[in-house]
Amino acid sequence: STASASFERAFSFATFATAADTEFKITEGDTTINTGHTVVVNNTSDTEDEPILAFDVEIKGTADVHVDDLPVSVGTSNDNVDEVLSGLSLWMDGERVGTANVSDCLVDTDCASVGAEEPFLFDNMDLVLEGGNEYEFVVKADLYPVTGTGDLAEGETIFASTTATMIETSGYSDIEDSSGETLVAADTNGSATSDASTFYISGIFPKY
Repeated sequence: STASASFERAFSFATFATAADTEFKITEGDTTINTGHTVVVNNTSDTEDEPILAFDVEIKGTADVHVDDLPVSVGTSNDNVDEVLSGLSLWMDGERVGTANVSDCLVDTDCASVGAEEPFLFDNMDLVLEGGNEYEFVVKADLYPVTGTGDLAEGETIFASTTATMIETSGYSDIEDSSGETLVAADTNGSATSDASTFYISGIFPKY
């Protein structure tokens, strides 16, 4: 008809996150954690909840984001990171929100041949991050003693990171917008990395 011919409509299809300007942005967190420093470890028992990485997450836009799984990579100067770590925990705004075992490997999925660096998965967290807000995250490590279980030695180092590239890797995360759609590469950016920090038992520690 003449009326219908006089109107032209162009439709474009985009994800909800793109349409809502949703962005999951990672930035560096607490510099006292991320700057290289001395980590005091125990000679005969595990050292628990040692902060090894701090990062902030800003949810840009007005829509909420649901975070179920999130990857963090941990590295060490030891040949095998699972000889240093006995476990990991993730804290958000001062509260523990997730844990990862040394069996939660993402590259060496059976954790049989973990090398000096390995990404681990914090899963089943069921976190809701509100649009327009920023959150402070800290990764804490449980470390083996110098003697006994594991193979941690004085003078060895540890560092950690999380990046948008890691999050975008298939199977490495479960992050959705408020419509239930998985965030795509265009919706995530940024990174955070800690310097290598050195293990010591006691005595005079080096200054950084």
